[in-house]
Amino acid sequence: MRVLDSNKGLLLLLAEYEALRRRANADRVSVVEIVGGGDRGAVSDEQ
Repeated sequence: MRVLDSNKGLLLLLAEYEALRRRANADRVSVVEIVGGGDRGAVSDEQ
């Protein structure tokens, strides 16, 4: 029974890690979009 509890704990930890990893990747993509495309739609004074 102890092994089962241990495996459950490891699976929960892995699931939490995966959720955090996906969130970090989504945040990274958002930052790249904001920084890389931050001037979209802006009126430029250059001519």
